[in-house]
Amino acid sequence: MALENLSYQQLVDEAEKVATDLWNNGRNLDTQLRKFYDYLLKVQRKKEKEKLPILRAKLAYFVARNDKLAPLGKKMEPWLRSLNNPEEDIEKLVRFLESVISFYKYKSIR
Repeated sequence: MALENLSYQQLVDEAEKVATDLWNNGRNLDTQLRKFYDYLLKVQRKKEKEKLPILRAKLAYFVARNDKLAPLGKKMEPWLRSLNNPEEDIEKLVRFLESVISFYKYKSIR
């Protein structure tokens, strides 16, 4: 489903699934998740819409460096390929990744 058509509840549900897949794939992905999240926040804060296409390349780089991040890449890559409303879409991506990190961290303390 396209990012623009997802509600925030659906984003959180998808994030929980991705976090579970990431946790099942391996541990110690916190740093890699945070690095991509930090880059995403930087693009959002500076309102650098021209850098949105680079997010796809950054995601590919992170997944290539650590194939345990594949579930994240599989979920986000189609969304990054079709960003139609940059401000709203970037906000949803940030919230999605925040949710993934939160669920992943929650699983690490259980």
